[in-house]
Amino acid sequence: MRSARGVARLLAGVAVLGFLGLVGCEEDSSVFGPLDDQAPPVVSITGASQSGDTLVVTVKAEDFIHVAFVVTELRSTSEFTTVITATGDTLTLGRLLAVDTTRFIGRAQSATVITTFFTGFTQATPVDIRAVAQDAQGNEAVDVARILVGGGLGGPQVVITLALANQTVRDNTVIRVGVQASDPTGLAQLNVVLSGLAQATIPAAETTRFAQFTTNVDTLLDFFIPQGAPGAADDHG
Repeated sequence: MRSARGVARLLAGVAVLGFLGLVGCEEDSSVFGPLDDQAPPVVSITGASQSGDTLVVTVKAEDFIHVAFVVTELRSTSEFTTVITATGDTLTLGRLLAVDTTRFIGRAQSATVITTFFTGFTQATPVDIRAVAQDAQGNEAVDVARILVGGGLGGPQVVITLALANQTVRDNTVIRVGVQASDPTGLAQLNVVLSGLAQATIPAAETTRFAQFTTNVDTLLDFFIPQGAPGAADDHG
């Protein structure tokens, strides 16, 4: 028969084991429990190009856990409507002209959605592109860009604002070139070339590609003119 002291030691050991097991369960729960995502996804309209009556829109979305879906909308800028969101918020938006929804199965942390819309405008008409991304826990993010669609659109406009045509430059100096460019349907890239210099001068060109959708750019670029390359520098955008 166990003594009273032996029984007490046995009960104490069982209590300690029970406590350690409880602590182990709590630690496992904190490690393997569901992820709580309070941060909204990131969404951006990265491109919009028009050819004839079609408009191609590119949207990129990212989320730490999972992008559930991306909605790409074309909305009017002259007629408006009231929209009640899933969270009960009331928004005043342009009348919906066209919409596309892309849903993702599985855990997609990054996605690029390319949507083609038929515009059919005979005159140049401003519209809003509205991109909405939602993650698996209902957090939303929105990006909006305004562009011109329809007939009668020309190419981009570009103006050199700094550095003169046929300007003479010295070697071992820096020439600064200022450029402003715009296009209502979006700019893809900007090329600036210095000609009229000795062939040994490299680089004499700069290409800027725009990762984010933009219709206007105002930039300054510096070109170093090395030793033995004096001459007239013609700047072309």
